[in-house]
Amino acid sequence: MARSAAAEMHSGFATLRNTYPTNFIVQYTGNIPVPETAKKDIQRLFTIWDNARQAAKTRLAELGEKDDGFLFGGFSIADAFFWPVLWRFRTYNLPLEGASADVVKWMETMWNDPAMQKLAYKYYRQAELPETHMERYENIFLDRDDIQYGRFPEDWKFTVPGRS
Repeated sequence: MARSAAAEMHSGFATLRNTYPTNFIVQYTGNIPVPETAKKDIQRLFTIWDNARQAAKTRLAELGEKDDGFLFGGFSIADAFFWPVLWRFRTYNLPLEGASADVVKWMETMWNDPAMQKLAYKYYRQAELPETHMERYENIFLDRDDIQYGRFPEDWKFTVPGRS
């Protein structure tokens, strides 16, 4: 199941990838357009993530093993494969409607994991290097007055929507 999830991430979600380039430190707010095909990609991601969490919780309970809250219990290649798309949810404020509580909890686990935070810190350092600047990806909504462009603070923490 984990291999299948990683393979689908590797080869799928073309609309999401092409519409929203990965940008690790930028924050867009406002009227972010989400085409229907991107909404389908998002819902498919939620299904994969929810199925993974359900299977992991069931199997780990059967085995009496600890569940660390990642897609398949402990951190795996599946989590690593979905890391770039998870950034897109943050960068573009993509909708979480349809995400189960388990999906949102996985997002929280990923964002608040010390190893992931360390990696995020490195993205900020990398962004300081002029050679990493790619103009066409810096503000893709430059022509839109209804979308604001900014940067996330380095100490940003994911909070579960509806919880302060």
